Amino acid sequence: VTPCTMELGGKNPVFVTADADLSLAAKRTIWGRMLNAGQQCIAPDYVLVDEKVADKFCELTKYWVEKMYGKDPKTSGNIGRINASQTNRIIGLLSGHGGKVIVGGGHDKAANYVDPTVILVDSPSSPLLKEETFGPILTVLPVKSLDAAIDYVNAGEKPLALYIFASSTAIQNRIITSTSSGGVTVNATLFHAGHPDFPFGGVGNSGFGVYHGKHTFEC
Repeated sequence: VTPCTMELGGKNPVFVTADADLSLAAKRTIWGRMLNAGQQCIAPDYVLVDEKVADKFCELTKYWVEKMYGKDPKTSGNIGRINASQTNRIIGLLSGHGGKVIVGGGHDKAANYVDPTVILVDSPSSPLLKEETFGPILTVLPVKSLDAAIDYVNAGEKPLALYIFASSTAIQNRIITSTSSGGVTVNATLFHAGHPDFPFGGVGNSGFGVYHGKHTFEC
């Protein structure tokens, strides 16, 4: 029998609660989403934001996109390009999403370029919430309560990564103990996968087993 570890992907959620530092949440979520043009298995895929702070959070995502990539992101050296087939797929996601574009939304098919984009949707039935985006599109879905956000995540497949922006330790712990994912970062994105001593891997449809550091030799 040969030991096997499989790290896959999935739709990685971001919880943004009413007590969160919204500017920090927007900044670190945009950075995590747009890094490598969104083509990372642990990139934040969509945001479940408390409806009381959803408008402010969306405003701040626009601010941070422009701060990081400028008014014309296509001329920025900080946003990557995608191959032709993936560009076509992502452009397809920008059609018929039924949401409101907060920032971005443009593309240049010939240059394999898609703007860093944030889209606010009002329904879980949006096509943007049905498959892993794997591109520079961040979907934002307002929720009425923390329970509603937890229920939404638990109704789907277990993600490879899960992110929490909340000031309350009690809320942080509640989300962690009420959900299942390959790994969690609190008040940031991606960081847990960069620690050399932390085991990294998926659970359920997002993979099995762990690696990194000594765990790579043990897997």
